[in-house]
Amino acid sequence: MSDNPTVKKTHVADSPSDRALFANSAGLVCLALDAYISLVDTIVTASEEVDKQRSIMWLRQIAQFSTTISHDQRATAFHYLHIS
Repeated sequence: MSDNPTVKKTHVADSPSDRALFANSAGLVCLALDAYISLVDTIVTASEEVDKQRSIMWLRQIAQFSTTISHDQRATAFHYLHIS
């Protein structure tokens, strides 16, 4: 602020009612911030859960593919054993 004497320097909480309003506003900001952080945590947790589900699905597909290959190899081996 300037040094102009006509400009009134104000403080955030000049009176008790201003202090109560400021404290209430600060409390509301804290509640809103807590709600936002909780929402972000929920989103991150959901994202991690989706990543886990994708990983499990990928592992199941690999296991199924591996089992299919194993069955095919076994069938091929038996085929050659029966021919011999």
